[in-house]
Amino acid sequence: MAATLEETEAAVEQEEAKTLRLTVELSQIKSESDRRLVEKDEEIDNSRRNATRTVESIQAQLDAEIRSRSDAVRTKKKLEGDISDLEIQLAHANRQLSDAQRANKDLQGTVRNSIWQAEIFCTASFISF
Repeated sequence: MAATLEETEAAVEQEEAKTLRLTVELSQIKSESDRRLVEKDEEIDNSRRNATRTVESIQAQLDAEIRSRSDAVRTKKKLEGDISDLEIQLAHANRQLSDAQRANKDLQGTVRNSIWQAEIFCTASFISF
């Protein structure tokens, strides 16, 4: 019976050693898993911060592009208005030029007629002397 008791005590000690070893191993595994979990959480936080910075940067670029396009549209409309005004001024100037050319032509005709009449008068006066 003493031998059985000693065998049982040895078996219990072995099982206690196994349990202790498994408990230590489980504790190490838990520590390692907690450490990895903390690392992953830090990686996720870093990724989130980087993504936030990227989104903010893209948003800033988008806002700048929107402002730039708005300015371009505003400038385009202003230039189109200026062009329209210039076209109106050009048409008016062309009309004035055409009127001035007609008046010039009429004056040239009047001058030619006056010269012709003066020549006739001079010729008639010369003949009558």
